[in-house]
Amino acid sequence: MANQPIPEAIFKMVHLLRRNLHEAFAQTGSELASMHINTLFIINANQPCTAANIAHILYRDKAQVTRLINDLIKSDWIEKTENPDDKRSQFLQLSGKGLAELKKIQLAEIPVIEQLTQNLTDKEIYEFVRLTKKWH
Repeated sequence: MANQPIPEAIFKMVHLLRRNLHEAFAQTGSELASMHINTLFIINANQPCTAANIAHILYRDKAQVTRLINDLIKSDWIEKTENPDDKRSQFLQLSGKGLAELKKIQLAEIPVIEQLTQNLTDKEIYEFVRLTKKWH
């Protein structure tokens, strides 16, 4: 069957990426866990962003996401603002501290991505991104 190597290839790729990013983030001195970092990226990329948005993107239940968000708020990485269209939800945004941390993390990502794509052509990278967007 032609599809057999696909799960193994994806698992290896994800494992390599996660391991290398984890090492790069640790070198920045970041005190954030990977789930917290993912949440900062999600909030930054999806404005306006609510807890429900994060739960949907991370495939986590609302209670887990609420705990995660409360941790980030308590540590001053993110802030809540009122949703003018729905009093039951609140918008989340990065605080100044969160924005600074995200920029530091994004800079640490650059050499990791460069290393992982060094043997790929621009066309291969474009095609990879195009194909993975079909999974959304």
